[in-house]
Amino acid sequence: TISQLLKAQGARLPNAQVVGECAAALGVSADWLLGLTDRPETASDILANSLSLTEAPRALVDEQIFQWHKEAAGYKIRHVPAGLPDMLKTRDMMAWEYAPHLGRSTDQAIGAAE
Repeated sequence: TISQLLKAQGARLPNAQVVGECAAALGVSADWLLGLTDRPETASDILANSLSLTEAPRALVDEQIFQWHKEAAGYKIRHVPAGLPDMLKTRDMMAWEYAPHLGRSTDQAIGAAE
């Protein structure tokens, strides 16, 4: 209770649930309530103010994935591949994955995937 938190002798810190509920009720962050930061806004408010989304044109890969999804509608997935297909990987990711293989250069492996 509040009286236990405000006692002069043996004062206790509130548990995480109490801090979280108070912060939610007051619309501030738990860190601000505990004096750990000077910013009262919540993490979700900070993210909402700092992030923005812009629409980008669709790539050929997107269309292929959408087509596969339409074809698979109604079927059960029986196999989940261990990794992503090369067409979904960035060039840097493929370079990192194919670097240790003998007999092929990284460029040869990536060229075969493109």
